[in-house]
Amino acid sequence: MKIGIKLIAILTLILFSVPPVFADGEDVTDTVVVAANTVNDNITKNVGNVSVTTVYEDGDAFGVVVSATDGKTATVIAKDVSVNAPDAEWQTGIDAQVIEDTVGHINVATQKITSGMDGARAGAYKEGSEVVFVINGDVQSGAFAKKDGTRSGLGIFGDAKNGGKVSYVVNGNIDAPSVGVYLNAVSVNEMDTDGKVNAEIHGDVNSSNGPGLEFAGKTNNVDVLVTGTINGALRGVHSNTYNWSVKGNNNLTVWKITSASGKLITKMDDYDQYEDDEDFAKKINYIIKYAANALLKKTDGSAIDTSHDFPVAKEGEVIIIDTPLNGQYVKKVFNNGVDVTVKDQDGNVYFIIPRGGGVDLTVETAPDQCPTNPKKNEPGVCGCEMADVDSDGDGAIDCQDGCPNDPRNNGIKPPAEGCFIDGSDIPERYDPKIKTDIVANPKTKVLPPFVLMDGNKANVYFERFAGGVVKVSDKKFATTKYELVIKTKNKKGLTKKTVTQALSNNVRKFNLKNGVTITVQYRVLITKKVGKKKVTKRTKMSKAVKLKL
Repeated sequence: MKIGIKLIAILTLILFSVPPVFADGEDVTDTVVVAANTVNDNITKNVGNVSVTTVYEDGDAFGVVVSATDGKTATVIAKDVSVNAPDAEWQTGIDAQVIEDTVGHINVATQKITSGMDGARAGAYKEGSEVVFVINGDVQSGAFAKKDGTRSGLGIFGDAKNGGKVSYVVNGNIDAPSVGVYLNAVSVNEMDTDGKVNAEIHGDVNSSNGPGLEFAGKTNNVDVLVTGTINGALRGVHSNTYNWSVKGNNNLTVWKITSASGKLITKMDDYDQYEDDEDFAKKINYIIKYAANALLKKTDGSAIDTSHDFPVAKEGEVIIIDTPLNGQYVKKVFNNGVDVTVKDQDGNVYFIIPRGGGVDLTVETAPDQCPTNPKKNEPGVCGCEMADVDSDGDGAIDCQDGCPNDPRNNGIKPPAEGCFIDGSDIPERYDPKIKTDIVANPKTKVLPPFVLMDGNKANVYFERFAGGVVKVSDKKFATTKYELVIKTKNKKGLTKKTVTQALSNNVRKFNLKNGVTITVQYRVLITKKVGKKKVTKRTKMSKAVKLKL
């Protein structure tokens, strides 16, 4: 932006042109020039609609040009301002500048601004100087073709240096081909105070060929509010300096940020390349819209933050959604019409603020049927005082599970060998959803009967297959070695004792017929190295369990 060149052109227009004479409130077709100085003193000009199509000697076209110096104040009140001069080198709807290195004050109040290039420009360059714009309508800037290329305009531009202040209030939308809102607040010298720019846009900001909002140079003192959407075809929000986002005096409050490119928040890196600005993304306050029957809180129960009197939250922040209605609870939550209902372990409905914001929450409430239990709102299957949960993951909720901590059983009655006492008895690697220990006979496809023995908390399965094959399996110790004691009775009633050893998941075959009842016991063999010798110790023998083959 060749700001200096344009300022010279504006000053030339102010100093050497003869402003037309018109009555207060009159519609005009010539540039309105208002200058507050020692000659004119403080000055106020009230005009009607301004419509300019002519080009001045310097080749530029302006709707309204306002200046102030020598501590004086210039005030302009206008209706709609329009500039449409395709033959001009530069087009600006309203330009308000406090003369450089001087102190002055400018106030501009207008309605809609339409320009073939820039909508509104404001500059204050010394401490004590200030320009205030109030635009009660839309700002529409454009682009036009010239011999040296297409000229694309800005929506509004604020330039504050060395303690100068620029303020915009726009009660409407801003549309521009180049940049929707372009702000610059710096100090030219290290000894000077940074400029200050405030911009409040109560509407949307859109750029069809650039960023919606852009910060120039080393801008370090801006505060921007956009109650609608910032949209940029190339980037949503962009900073032209790599270290801008880490400075603490810049604030953005906005409802939503979008970009067709997917680049929502960017900055220039050390090599003048665009990259995501992760630091500043975390600082943006996103306005939260929500229905009157919703109550928003932080996770600690405190009220959510506010900025410019709007409820806000930052990207990634968790918001609890409740209702102020007595006797009601939040049944469902919708964001822009999409069901986003999620509950935490305490039964609270929550929502996480996404990058780009755009949060508009509505809630569906229902009568709270369990007012004494904050974690339940409906009796469900287990009633108000008990959670409808499946603690052991066996497919049966606890209030209907005879062994709520035993994944082996999900029936109403406990198995014959009893339930596990508590979760500490459940093997760490046991998963009731993976029945690898219960394998069907490959010929008959029938699951065999099996027995679980939990002596020594080893949780060993003994399974019977056709032909008297017994499989030993263990989910906890993949290479555990067992000593099995299997007792059977012969036809004469005499007991036969068979002792064998097997590693976990080995299959052992015994000459046993179907229908025979056997008694099974086991113990674990633990081998440790003591010095140069290996010493094997045996655990206590498990309880005996009968298994009918």
